[in-house]
Amino acid sequence: MDRAEKLKSHIEELKNDGKYKEQIKIEENSIMHSYNSVFSRFLDSNVRNVEVDDSYIRSPHQVLT
Repeated sequence: MDRAEKLKSHIEELKNDGKYKEQIKIEENSIMHSYNSVFSRFLDSNVRNVEVDDSYIRSPHQVLT
């Protein structure tokens, strides 16, 4: 098994255990980043919750879906 296959396998294990984390950087003042566009590749029927830790989310309109 080569390195890429090992990494893919490891990520799948973390996802299955609910321990996968990823940092997504969005440029300042950029727009059109919906929750769907950011998280859709992670969402399926097994996902129970999503935690967003962002100290810059301050207004209610920033979290509306």
